[in-house]
Amino acid sequence: MLRMIDRRSWMLGSLGGAMGALSGCMTAPVAPVAQTAASVAAFSASPPDGRVPAGWTELSLRPGKTPTRYTAVRDGRRTVLHARASQGASAPQASVDVDPTRQPRLRWSWRVAQAPALASVSHADDDDAPVRLLIGFDGDHARLSVRDRLLFQQAELFTGHRPPFATLAYVWCGRTPPRTVVSNHRTGRLRYKVVESGMASVGQWQHYERDLVADYQLAFGGELPGRVISVGVLTDSDATGSDFEAWYGDISIGA
Repeated sequence: MLRMIDRRSWMLGSLGGAMGALSGCMTAPVAPVAQTAASVAAFSASPPDGRVPAGWTELSLRPGKTPTRYTAVRDGRRTVLHARASQGASAPQASVDVDPTRQPRLRWSWRVAQAPALASVSHADDDDAPVRLLIGFDGDHARLSVRDRLLFQQAELFTGHRPPFATLAYVWCGRTPPRTVVSNHRTGRLRYKVVESGMASVGQWQHYERDLVADYQLAFGGELPGRVISVGVLTDSDATGSDFEAWYGDISIGA
């Protein structure tokens, strides 16, 4: 039972994995006020003071789980979010309220220091990634399967937060090829979209622009997405016992 409500359940919802995979005693502070479209609590607007930037709430896993360390740091002339995971997992998230059918363009950047080949979202026992961007969508929870309803109820019971109806996670995977879509092994309401793989781009800033509606329909079988209600990032290394270091630039959702 504890295995069912672990980091992978946390990625379902408010990230952490409650957008990601929810853990037994995971604690979550009061959610921040929803950010306006096209400005998801910009890291670059924060001082490089070594703290999680304003507008982001860091969600931890159960006591005893080593958290990833997230800090605002200077990178050239801008502030970015630095992540360092040492056999651990935790994630910051921001609450948003965006209609993706009107503002479908998702833009972000990240850089990783290493992408170990063992880490793969395609394998439950190796489900780590140096960087993930998690987008939580609202929807009709009455449409969930009995299995997913049970999982969501367990997540809400232990965290106080109901997972989003669906979560689309953009990931840098160690060995799953780019453009692959992978369903989480616990629930189909979490899908991974691989945008980078392997070591070729390690150490370099990578910039992306994606169509949220098109990616959601590809991942979830053609249905239109509900409103975007949460955005989160996750650098995790607890499954493989690795050490990951990464940097995240600003994230925006707009037209």
